[in-house]
Amino acid sequence: GSLSHAEWLGLLVDRETATFAFAIVLIVFASSRWDKRTQWQAEFVEANILVDPKLSDYLGNDLVYWEGGITVLWLKLQRPSYFSCTQSAANIMQRDLAVEWARRGSVLRTLNTADMRLKKHNWCPVKSGVAIEGPQSVKQLRNVCTALPDIDVLALRIPVPDARAFVWKLPVSRPVLMLDLPVDDQIDPPVDQIRYRAGTIHKLYFYRCRDILKG
Repeated sequence: GSLSHAEWLGLLVDRETATFAFAIVLIVFASSRWDKRTQWQAEFVEANILVDPKLSDYLGNDLVYWEGGITVLWLKLQRPSYFSCTQSAANIMQRDLAVEWARRGSVLRTLNTADMRLKKHNWCPVKSGVAIEGPQSVKQLRNVCTALPDIDVLALRIPVPDARAFVWKLPVSRPVLMLDLPVDDQIDPPVDQIRYRAGTIHKLYFYRCRDILKG
């Protein structure tokens, strides 16, 4: 028979736990392809730096979508990730899990986060706005929280206007790739005109769905 959202969630979390070692191998391999990312991983994720107790208290047992943070969730906090392209390699091999993973991705792609792609690549979702970096309104957060009632917290790289956030200062600044938009600032430029530039983030912004939906 069909499974409830709670049963789906339990299945996915169990699957993530069962494939924990496999995921670590994927993360290490991907990290080795980018020296700066490896440096950040060595300085924070793999170093003996304690996670801020305020962050741990804030998250509690909540299920989190963390933009570009699967290494922190799995290796540092040792907790499941709600969605990441890295997870697709493990989940895509089972049809039921693949369907659920695709459902989550189809909603989260509207946030236009760095996890999403500019064009179709393997199983990763395509951003709904290729020239947009992150969500631009509380409405986008509200739509995601409504469509995905099993998610508790959204952890994003950039602040969302008029949305109340728990702000966490990173113990180690993180190099990231950021959109380098065309000079004429087209709203929807051709994908082949979009470039990336090196950037750095110093903070993360956490939005609790319960609070977003109350607003």
